[in-house]
Amino acid sequence: MKTIIKNMVLGCFALSLLPAITACSGDELPQPIKRPRTMLTLTTDWTGVDKGEKPNSYVVNINENQYTVENGDNVYELKTNESYAISSYTFAENITITDSIAKVGASKTEVSSPTAINGLPGTLYGTYSRIDNLEGATSSLSLKMKQLTHDLNVTISNDVSVNSGYAVLNGVASSVNLKTGESSGSEDAVTEVRIATNAKGEQEITVPFRLLGLDKSATHTLTIYLSLADGTSKTIVTDLSSYLSNFGQTTAPLNIASGVALSSIMSGVNNWQVVNAGTIKL
Repeated sequence: MKTIIKNMVLGCFALSLLPAITACSGDELPQPIKRPRTMLTLTTDWTGVDKGEKPNSYVVNINENQYTVENGDNVYELKTNESYAISSYTFAENITITDSIAKVGASKTEVSSPTAINGLPGTLYGTYSRIDNLEGATSSLSLKMKQLTHDLNVTISNDVSVNSGYAVLNGVASSVNLKTGESSGSEDAVTEVRIATNAKGEQEITVPFRLLGLDKSATHTLTIYLSLADGTSKTIVTDLSSYLSNFGQTTAPLNIASGVALSSIMSGVNNWQVVNAGTIKL
């Protein structure tokens, strides 16, 4: 008899709890407490970049969360009172970016150096900023995009028939740090030569490079390997170190031209001229 009464009491107690349990079910469950958020508006500043060079889209990396965005203002909902590392950079062929380090890919042409890099990757723009304590309901940040690759063009007047060729430049940086803008490494950069007719109707051989920087302590020897139409080959070796001392200090390309035609060059060129640089005329 006592057992029956005890079970009845427990049953009534359970029924009395039922409305309280069902009242919190479904859509009536309380929402979890959310930490404060800040709406951060990011703007990229392309001042100094030609319209033709300005990309339609680029990458924004916030604490290693990557977003592909278009030009204009972009808004991100971030946790308030947090710190954020923010980098932004363009897509550039044969350049990869990991942990804010941009690195040039391997050479497509096989040369003696197993670590040789591509001498003509895509044009890279990038920047880095850090917010140590994001505050307020709204905030904004402008990112100044910087040109991280620089062009070098070496030209020789061509008075013989050349089929093809490639060139190797020593002492070239293989990576750049988006945080500091400093380049590092000392590799051989390899590029194919271009054979074209200039505005005067003259044949020219151009050796185009696009570089993240140079190892200032290295000797910058340029070696050009040419295959001629008559079945022979020609190799030109020259030291460009003195001409590259200020390379990368401006965004303008550095154009270096030989003062003599290809047929007059035996192995090296000594009378180069730096043209369209604005400061040097040799």
